[in-house]
Amino acid sequence: MLTKLEVIDRLEYPEAYPDIKESLDQYFMNAIYSKDYEYIKVLLEAGVSPNVKDECLLQHYLHEYMVEKTIRGELIRDIIVLLLNHGIDPDVESMNGIRAYDYAVHWKVIPIAELLKQHVKDTAVKEPI
Repeated sequence: MLTKLEVIDRLEYPEAYPDIKESLDQYFMNAIYSKDYEYIKVLLEAGVSPNVKDECLLQHYLHEYMVEKTIRGELIRDIIVLLLNHGIDPDVESMNGIRAYDYAVHWKVIPIAELLKQHVKDTAVKEPI
């Protein structure tokens, strides 16, 4: 596995490293879980899709925000904005049919609920099971 700097270097010279694109999803998930805003941004700008199969990244970050809002809340909110600006689908539902927006409203996580409300197709809130 390459380091962050190696990946960024190879992205700057893709003709020299044609197979780098094949591994970007894996590096993206590492950046997501380490909350590395700059690395996430570089990977998104390199063409990585924020819509990861079988992952509810916005729900993941909603939980992270609730746990770390006093320490890293602004960073987590900035990452959510970054993902939204790069086309993450805010209407992705978890296995029980609930979106991050629904949870944010239900749990009264107002900063995130207000942010997601601007991006969801339907602002009617579904109740978590």
